[in-house]
Amino acid sequence: MDLIKKYFKKDDSVILLYESFILIVLANLSFIVSYYIKFAGNIPEYNFKPYLFLAPFYSILTVFFNTYFKVLTFKSTAELIIKSVKSVLLITMCSIAAAYIFRNYMQGIPTSVFIIAAIINIVIFIEWIKFRGSKKR
Repeated sequence: MDLIKKYFKKDDSVILLYESFILIVLANLSFIVSYYIKFAGNIPEYNFKPYLFLAPFYSILTVFFNTYFKVLTFKSTAELIIKSVKSVLLITMCSIAAAYIFRNYMQGIPTSVFIIAAIINIVIFIEWIKFRGSKKR
């Protein structure tokens, strides 16, 4: 465990790319988990297909807003929580806007899925960043 934490403390561009990839995977996984929560494990294809269209936008927004708010660096846990909440709320709002703009392709995404995914994302981002042993500024 200490070796993993020591590895993640480096500020190498490859490691930052790796961490962004992990956050993308975790964000999309939280969206899928929110579908399972919403539909109690029985996800209709009509509702899941629009997510597949939204996933690239969601991934790009995740990287953009986490980089913009510098979520991976923080001074205190309170600052980490504030940055994560800001980032996730903007990701969610922009995803809802993208779903509205492309509503002809994404007619089956319930709003509650976005809300559940946002709550799960906040928890996951905070726990992942605390686990990775982020270097405090």
